[in-house]
Formats: sequence, structure tokens, C-alpha cells
Amino acid sequence: MPRNATGTYTLVTGNPVVTGTIVESVWANNTMGDVGLELTDSLSRSGKGGMLAPLRGVNGSASGPTFTFTNYPTSGLYSANPNDVRMAVTGIDRMRWRQAGEPTQFWDNAASVWKDLGAGGTVWAYYPVIPTTVEAGVGYISAGNQSTLMPAAPLDGDGISFADLNNDWDDNPFTLNGNGHTFSQDDSSSYIINLKGAYAHFAFMNNQWVIVNFGRLSDAYGYDLQNYATKTFVQSVLPVPNAIINGNFDIWQRAISQTSNGYGSDDRWLNIVTGTTHVVSRQAFTLGQTDVPNNPKYYSRTVVSSVAGAANRAFKVQKIEGVESFAGTTATLSFWAKADASKNIAIEFYQGFGTGGSPSTGIDSIGVTTVALTTSWVKHTVSVAIPSISGKTLGTNGNDFLQLCFWLDAGSNYNARTNSLGQQSGTFEFSQVQMEAGAVASTFYPRTVGEELALCQRYFQKNYDEDVFAGASVSQNTNQGSWGRANTGIIGFTTNFPVTLRGTPTLVVYCKLGNPNKCTVYGVAAQPVNNFPINLTDVTTTSVMVRAFNVAGGAAGISYMYIVDAEL
Repeated sequence: MPRNATGTYTLVTGNPVVTGTIVESVWANNTMGDVGLELTDSLSRSGKGGMLAPLRGVNGSASGPTFTFTNYPTSGLYSANPNDVRMAVTGIDRMRWRQAGEPTQFWDNAASVWKDLGAGGTVWAYYPVIPTTVEAGVGYISAGNQSTLMPAAPLDGDGISFADLNNDWDDNPFTLNGNGHTFSQDDSSSYIINLKGAYAHFAFMNNQWVIVNFGRLSDAYGYDLQNYATKTFVQSVLPVPNAIINGNFDIWQRAISQTSNGYGSDDRWLNIVTGTTHVVSRQAFTLGQTDVPNNPKYYSRTVVSSVAGAANRAFKVQKIEGVESFAGTTATLSFWAKADASKNIAIEFYQGFGTGGSPSTGIDSIGVTTVALTTSWVKHTVSVAIPSISGKTLGTNGNDFLQLCFWLDAGSNYNARTNSLGQQSGTFEFSQVQMEAGAVASTFYPRTVGEELALCQRYFQKNYDEDVFAGASVSQNTNQGSWGRANTGIIGFTTNFPVTLRGTPTLVVYCKLGNPNKCTVYGVAAQPVNNFPINLTDVTTTSVMVRAFNVAGGAAGISYMYIVDAEL
């Protein structure tokens, strides 16, 4: 090759060509071949291809950085010495990174000295008072009393610190507003801080501001304070549209546990198991616990017993009605979770276009993310770009959906959908699941139990009491009524459902003894008759007619329990 190790190119023998020389393929083609190879080994200005080895430059200087910009040639990166890499802005040093063991520093123009960059990205800057708008990643020490805003667009690791050096912040405490970002402490979007010779440090972690340190300065400044500092929280949380139904796990219409595959316990949650086995159950939080905010009553537990097999799996699913949900936008999932040991789970989204007709094939492996659980309750957030559905075809049965999957156990057939999660046994617990528009997770806002129940009843309903389940023997006279005349031998009753169902449901009717497809007839020999055959007619999304035939004369009415299912 004509280019040597230093990058100098030398023409091959025979070049330059002397006037009158006959062009010969032996040397001319070699020359063209070498030129072509060297052009290929050169960097394109229009971004075609990339470097195949480290890109090296001169050491540079503050006024002439090594790597700079066309319109701003005095701003960029350079090396002052082998152990000192710097960033200059308009010819002035602003930040430097040094050898291992030495802190990263920034240049303080006012003091004309290098200052250390604090842990977690916090820069300590000194101001006489707190400014009205706070910059991301900047800490403030002040003796004043002010109101201030958190940074508008913080990054994980940004920190803000406040300290009262004059022991006077108890008289006029200041308020910190989230500026669109929520706080984790007590579900508040604002803090009121009474420092009084104390300090407070905030850090932005997992898409939310949290207090990571709070204490007094008496040791450093000699203050003898009995009531040195307090912090209170201002409730100013607004509801966030949550696409997840029963994310707080308040509603369990079917049962409070299941070992089966499918819907069977926590409402709206499809608990899928193949080959592997699981036990899903409702668990109660200890009253007054503070591990998970909002004082939730229940959480969902899944105990997985993995069985080896490429097709074996266990995962927890919610199908959000309508495949258009979040399509073509960014959405954010947030949830609290823990496990019996440090374990990974996988998050996956799936677009299903329904059945009937010729729908488009479903799209899996959307936003596949691995989440590490610990033995403590931790809030996790995952932002995902949901694909557009432009050009897709829906099925004709009205059952298309966007699906959220919590993968717990996954054979090798599902590596692409789970980041190769693999197979594992263990206990997995979930609380406060929320899915919302945008790239930032909001504080979980629980609906009332009545609101949540009504949302669940669009997909599943029963007329049993809350913790009484299908097939139980009951004493109440539910849906008792009459239709027609007793002497016709036909008696019946129309049930109007409390909430309109998503689609035409499947329906099972029980007599008071709990036997399916039967009813209880009253007024026959003054005694109720159980296990009476029934006939269902006019099943719609809003009501059903239940009738009994060949009823003995004198019957007064019928009674029955029911469940209706219109799940996706």
C-alpha cells in the first residue's frame, strides 16, 4: 500500500507519467486500484461510513480545541496533558476530566479557580439568595427565604441542595414546586421546607424528585437547635389518565387466587402459564405501611414454579382496549414491584389487531426492557415508543388491543420477546401499575373503589357480594321476579346489567345452591325449588332474559345468581 503508518501517501512507480510515455495496464491499473483503496480508507464529509479505528487529533488548546464546530471554532474538546482532558467554550476552559482518583472539576469564573463537581452530578454554587428559577444540576446555599422552581427538564443524577447558614429559615419557609415533575414523598407535587440551620438535598431519580438527605448543620456551625428543621408536604396531585384498569389491584370479582391459565383472579389481568405452574393471589398490605405510597389495600402476588422447556412460560398481561391506544406516540409505564430475591423480569408490549375478517398480524417485541427487582418495594418506570398503526387492518369482532406483558419465566422460544430473560422460579409482587401518555411518569393516582369496579364491569360482572364467588351457596334472594302468568308454566325475569359490557358476553346462571345453568323457583308448595332448568334469551351488552319452563301452578318468581364475561 502506498500510504505509510503516518498517513503519508506515495504514488506507485511510474507516476507521475512522463510526456510521451505509453499507457500500460501493468502500472496504470495498479495506480487506479491503489487510489481507489486509499479513497475507501478516507473519511467521507457527508457521513458515508464511519471510522474503523480511533479518530485521533492534535492535542489542541483552549483557543483552538482539537474537536470543534464549523461556526464555533473556539468551542470544543482538547487535551491539556495526558491526564487532563478539557472542554472549552469560546476559548475559555469550562470543565476538565483528570486521571482516576481525581474529581471532575468546573471552572468558577468569579473565583478564578477550579472546583470539584459533586457526587451524582451536583455542582455546588454559592448564591446570596435562592434564585426564582433553578438550573438543572446546580445546588444552592442561601441564608434567604424564597420560593423556587425545580429544573424544567432534569436528568437522572441532577441534584439541588439548600442550606440555612444564618439559622433563620424557620420564620419564612420556602416552597419547592415540581414544575411538571412529581415527588415520591407522600405523593406530593410541592414541598414546604423549614430549614432553621439545616440542609436538604434533592435528587432526580427514576423520573421523580426525592429528598435523599435532610439534617442539621449544628456540628459544622455550632448551632444548638432543639427543633432545627421540619418538612411538610402540600397535596396538589391531579388525576392522571391511566390506561391500566385495576392497577391498584382493588378488584377481585372472580376469586382471590388462581392456579389456572387465563382470567381467574385479579380483574383485567390475564395470568398466562404454559408448562410452568403458578399461583396468583391477593395479598393485603399492612395497615399504615410506608413502603408503597397512597396506602394501597392490596397487591398481586405470583409464585412461579418453572418447568424446563423452550415453549414454557409465565407472564402477567393486561389488554388495553383498542389497538390505537398510544399508537405512534411515546408512553410511559410505571409500577411498584419486588421479588423474593434479586431477579429480572421483562417488559414487552404487543399490538393485536383482533379477530374476524382479515386483520393485520399482531406486532410483538415492542419496547422490550429488562427490569431488575429486589426484595424491597421499588418504583420502576419504562418509556416506550408505540408503533403507528397506519396502513394496518382491524378485525371485525371489535376485540383489538394494546397489550402490556410482565414476563416472569420464559423458555428459549421467547428470547426475542424477553431480552433472553430465561427460566426462573420465584415470587413476584406488583402494585400501582400505571400507563400514561408522554415520556415522564406521574405520581400514581388511585381511583375510588367504585370507579375502578365500574371500569372492570365493562369486561366482567357478577351479582354475588364482593368476596363471594361464582358457584357459592348463597342466602340472598337476588334477581327475584316474575314474568308471564303462573298458569302458563313459564316464569322469568330480565336482568339489566349495572354497566354496559364491551361486547356480547358469555353468561352463566346459578341457583342459590351454586349449581350452574339452574335457578331457584319460589311459590311452589310454599317452598323454593332449586336446580330448576333455565333458558337464556335476548343476551345483549345491557341485559338478559332468564326464563324457567314447566313450572307448577302457583309459582311466584325465580331467583338466580350470574356472571357475565366480555373480556378481550
